[in-house]
Amino acid sequence: MLSPFSYRREISRLSLQLHLSVEGKLIGFYRLDTGEKLLIPDELAGNLRQETQAREQAEERAAELEAQLARYREQFGELQD
Repeated sequence: MLSPFSYRREISRLSLQLHLSVEGKLIGFYRLDTGEKLLIPDELAGNLRQETQAREQAEERAAELEAQLARYREQFGELQD
């Protein structure tokens, strides 16, 4: 039988649909339906920096390829189907 505290904790866990896990000095929050970890603000900021950097690199590469294609078109004209 669950104690009143354990019962409240279980109800809260189920209503939030989260699994809580002690991770060092922090508590990790995981979605019950997917097991996906919910990131803390520092982790979110790090992921955002990485995604921003990857997007910027992709945009730079696309611009380089567009410039290269323009040079080819100047030199060889439009491609025929």
